[in-house]
Amino acid sequence: MKLDLIEARSLIFLPADRTDRLDKAAALLSGGVILDLEDGVTPGALGAARSSLSDSVGRLRKAGRKMVVRINSGEELAADLDAIAAAWPDAVMLPKAETAASVANLDQELAKRQAPENLRHILLVETPLGVVNAAQVAAAAHPGDALAFGSEDFATLMGVSSGPEELDFPARQVALAARAYGLAAFGVIGSIAEIKDQGAFAGYCSAARKAGFTGALTIHPAQVATAENIFAPTEADLAWANTVIEDAAQGGEGAIRGRDGRMIDRPVLARARSILRRAGA
Repeated sequence: MKLDLIEARSLIFLPADRTDRLDKAAALLSGGVILDLEDGVTPGALGAARSSLSDSVGRLRKAGRKMVVRINSGEELAADLDAIAAAWPDAVMLPKAETAASVANLDQELAKRQAPENLRHILLVETPLGVVNAAQVAAAAHPGDALAFGSEDFATLMGVSSGPEELDFPARQVALAARAYGLAAFGVIGSIAEIKDQGAFAGYCSAARKAGFTGALTIHPAQVATAENIFAPTEADLAWANTVIEDAAQGGEGAIRGRDGRMIDRPVLARARSILRRAGA
């Protein structure tokens, strides 16, 4: 299944060695699953996680889930990709994406393993250098790829808390870079570790959506429901989009004046179509 990242509203991390949680992840009503080979797996369990990856991908694919695998950067990258090559997911997530060179290196390693042409990349920006170079990273990506903001790692490296006030500026830089190059953007403006207070997490998601993010990264099923609700088009969005489509169909080619008196041109029509696509994500 080809993963359309621009339309996904949530992605949930699942440690790749926790195969006992696969059925629960597969049963989620929406969103994609990130099988995590990096932070979610201890070094001693990494070998077992790689060995089980092919079976996990197969089970999730059978359940119709969108699948991403977060690999390790550095020395473990090659071994992770070797494991993935046995059963390609829909996308790979590269942690600590900081420069165009890191993206090019991933491309080279994937080419060595004859990765599918439609394999998408999620470039996780989670360091101060990565945020500074976010536009460079986005420019090196491919159509259909995405950037993601790693709030916890970034806050740790900056020596600040992972609250919305501290993360607002860097998160916006990542979203802006992604959208400037037509990429999806995942993240929340706040702590991804906020599980108990879904009201607070909803606020982090809402702030992210207003900043241009297209979906959230999550670590708990309760967060998935919250994110899916926040990032879904509202009834007002859908009503507006349907009106624009109808007016455009009746008005012929070129810019026209809609029934609400506002101009409808190609960018407006493209936004309306995007909203309707996202409604079915």
